[in-house]
Amino acid sequence: AKKRHRSIRAATNRKERIWENGVIPYEIDGNFSGAHKSLFKQAMRHWENFTCVKFVERDADLHKDYIVFTERPCGCCSFVGKRGSGAQAISIGKNCDKFGIVVHELGHVVGFWHEHTRPDRDRHVQIIRDNIMLGKLFIALQLKPYLPKQIVPFLKCEFIYEDFNHFWFVS
Repeated sequence: AKKRHRSIRAATNRKERIWENGVIPYEIDGNFSGAHKSLFKQAMRHWENFTCVKFVERDADLHKDYIVFTERPCGCCSFVGKRGSGAQAISIGKNCDKFGIVVHELGHVVGFWHEHTRPDRDRHVQIIRDNIMLGKLFIALQLKPYLPKQIVPFLKCEFIYEDFNHFWFVS
């Protein structure tokens, strides 16, 4: 058995951003095709298979806070964790309808920041700022270890170079 240790990872620890009992209610905008809906459900099952998170179809009588698969001008984007004000968009725009991208955006919904923002990232990767697109330097910002409300201990693992939450188009 592989020995596991606890470590700081790039995930939210703000109580108001954590989904109650790990249950994330969802709706899918009616503008998406059946193929898109199947893709979204496959990505949600992926999270359920590897975590204790559970996605359930929203019941308006039971779920005040929920995510809505929709398309926004940002393209592929989602708030990190639960926003806590009713409907919360997870935008799956044009060219975002790939399994890995949907899993990535759901990672944000669950509460994960990008892997390269981990407090210990500089021990594993070098950020070459000159290679970052003009106006996108904010993407390389790093969570600070002295901000305990932004990070939470997880089982320790090596820095995951293929992690679902690397920013693939600028890494």
